[in-house]
Amino acid sequence: MKTWKKRLLTLLATTLMMSLAVSCTTQPANNQGTQNTACASHIDEDEDGKCDICDATMQDPDDGDGEAESVSFSVTVKDQDGLAVAATLDFIPEDGGDAVLSLTANAQGIAQGNIPAGAYTVSFTALPDYHYGASAKVTIAEGTALNLTVENNTPNGSAERPFLLTEPTNSVTLPADATVYFSIPNANERTFVLENANVEVTCGETTYQPDQNGVIRFELYSEDSRAPIALTVKNKTSAALSISVILESKPGSGDNPHIVTATDTVITATVPKETIQYYKWTATETGLMMVTSNTPNNSIMLNRTEGFATIVEGTGGSACTYLYVKSGDVISIHVASQSNADVSEVQFAVSIYTTTEAAPLLKDTSMIRFEAGLSYTFACAEAKTLTVESASAKVTVNGTEYTPEGGVITVALEAGQAFTVTNTSDQKQEITLKLANA
Repeated sequence: MKTWKKRLLTLLATTLMMSLAVSCTTQPANNQGTQNTACASHIDEDEDGKCDICDATMQDPDDGDGEAESVSFSVTVKDQDGLAVAATLDFIPEDGGDAVLSLTANAQGIAQGNIPAGAYTVSFTALPDYHYGASAKVTIAEGTALNLTVENNTPNGSAERPFLLTEPTNSVTLPADATVYFSIPNANERTFVLENANVEVTCGETTYQPDQNGVIRFELYSEDSRAPIALTVKNKTSAALSISVILESKPGSGDNPHIVTATDTVITATVPKETIQYYKWTATETGLMMVTSNTPNNSIMLNRTEGFATIVEGTGGSACTYLYVKSGDVISIHVASQSNADVSEVQFAVSIYTTTEAAPLLKDTSMIRFEAGLSYTFACAEAKTLTVESASAKVTVNGTEYTPEGGVITVALEAGQAFTVTNTSDQKQEITLKLANA
């Protein structure tokens, strides 16, 4: 191998990425009792075929046929406590591309393999019992022994790695006389409930004791609604204790929405500042779902289970939003207020419109989902100019069809005049309808 190539390889020192520590040792190249010497990357400046640092025999990766020869190496994976980690490791050439070797460490965290000598990125993926992954840059030669140390972030109930409470009911075993740490995401919408007379719970600066019925119950709250809440549960007995932590969702939360049972009925949502009240409605027939509101500064979002959403913000004292639904669809209605009041009341009503019914009044700007080829007929309450933003739509008024020019249709409408909007595409799409003063 050319000397300049050798020197280039010496620059590929082992580095660390994502808390992954890598070291390299080699076995002595003779039987004279030479001690193992730490060697991050073999160097052969005098080109005698042996490493200048550790005296290991080196093989030229290029034997003249243009293909690098494979070398044998080993790897040991442990966590920060020195415990073996059975993991998978993918070796990717330094210059990129697909992995050229994949190894799985055994229960002792050890794996061996053969690979062309050179520099690699090692992608580490722990097996299912672990909750972390990392990668590292390494240089591999004959006899290289990689020692990988990766931080284990698997929750274990310690202050550094608390258990996560995310389910409505969470079963946990508390060791004898132990204090166990927990973390609860999305906590502001929940109530903590624990039925056991032999524990105490500390959240923030408050410690809660069981009431006369052996129940601990309190509201979870954080000024930063996105931040998880940390708390501890102390086992006051000298034996292991199995407990069930219940997280009750507040009525009107995403996990416990209000149920809308009737259409064309005014509903009043009480909305604290900067929060959302959630409602759920199940369609009983196929058609156009409408949610109307006359409350100023409201914000209403409709979301079906497949993830398609329509958003309308009312700014002029009213809002109307539409969503095409099929019988059996479950729709989530998110109601919020843009008011500065601490608590606002937003009134709204849910209706369903099918093509066989009278045309609904279109009051203002609306974004409506149209299935492929679907048409809907509306009426204009006042004399307005209608603008339809879509290159794949048409508007029909009194038998006259209007088609897009530059992706926009503009039509003057009289008060009470009916008009039909058709999706001419073979794909479903959202079409924006705008009404402005004529």
